[in-house]
Amino acid sequence: MTQSQLAALCEFSRHHVDNFERGLVRIQTADALQLYRALATKDTTGEALAAAAAALRRERQLLKSVMKQIRQEQNLKLEDKRRQIQMINESLKSLGKIG
Repeated sequence: MTQSQLAALCEFSRHHVDNFERGLVRIQTADALQLYRALATKDTTGEALAAAAAALRRERQLLKSVMKQIRQEQNLKLEDKRRQIQMINESLKSLGKIG
């Protein structure tokens, strides 16, 4: 299948498809799925659907990693706030002893 034919099937420009093929731009998962779906209309081997499934699994794994990282960052921020509160409480206690 030519780039022009693929571009027509997935409603991208041929230039866009060329950039994906040559690795000049990072393809977004939604764009990759659109390409794979377009290919699947002409693919008799099932490879396009397998590639689409692989892309979805990869995206799911990336999203899980991002969510885990966000949770870890939030936990660190919470722990930092707890330490600050503890320091304030200790300072208040020591002020009470002075007064």
